[in-house]
Amino acid sequence: MLDAAQAVALHIRWEWFRLSRRPAFRVIMGMVAVPVILILLVAVLVRNAGAGYGLPAEAFPFLIFLALNVVGPFLAVFLTAIIFSGEYGWGTLRALLARGCPRWQPALAKLLLVGIVLVVVWTVSWALAATVGLIAGSPDGQLELPFGAAEGWGAVAARFFGSLPAAIAYMSLAALLCAVSRSATFGVIVAAAILIAESTVYPVAILIAEQVYEFPLYKYLRWTLRGAMSGLAGNDEISSWHFAPAALAYITLFCALTLAIITRRDVSGGNG
Repeated sequence: MLDAAQAVALHIRWEWFRLSRRPAFRVIMGMVAVPVILILLVAVLVRNAGAGYGLPAEAFPFLIFLALNVVGPFLAVFLTAIIFSGEYGWGTLRALLARGCPRWQPALAKLLLVGIVLVVVWTVSWALAATVGLIAGSPDGQLELPFGAAEGWGAVAARFFGSLPAAIAYMSLAALLCAVSRSATFGVIVAAAILIAESTVYPVAILIAEQVYEFPLYKYLRWTLRGAMSGLAGNDEISSWHFAPAALAYITLFCALTLAIITRRDVSGGNG
């Protein structure tokens, strides 16, 4: 078991070596960093605008949560496509397996690396936003934000890090799609299409059901992928951590299917 763990750790280091040198990875990280910095800058300007306005310290990480809750799943999908594209796009999976390593080891390393990157992004964003909030926040801030931003640090932290498993769930979904199709392009397009469809179809369907038919459709969509991820981020009347088992189940299912497909697949073709 120790040898297997060491082998996976070695694969993670190698995957990080390759990922960190890809221009696409740096572009994606920049596309996340720029909005985070701009949001904090605008929040500081509002804090110093006078006229009785001000933001409490915990509102700063809450604003970043609102951004990560939207872009986080897309970030996870794109990162997964970049990491999986090396083998499927360039046809190097056979050469990798020719070194004698079990198939599940490099596949698991890829999944773990994306998860590690996402955890680092969330942690750094939280630390930055919390630090700016403590420095520039107003103890008696009167400018309230929606969704309970003024409930205190505990509630904001729960929402902030509750959105992280949602990104990991969509990461595992994108990995499964890449493995099934043997195409990173297909995986990222379909996963992004699912994200966009969920963000548009769900609200419209719920609104029509409630306003036209007086039917609480949202209760029946609560445990779907979109519903559970949204609930885990605190956007449901039920406590967010009630959705943790559902999120864990989705992540486990998608990752297990990905590893099973890669482990049992015939890799005689050029793209693995």
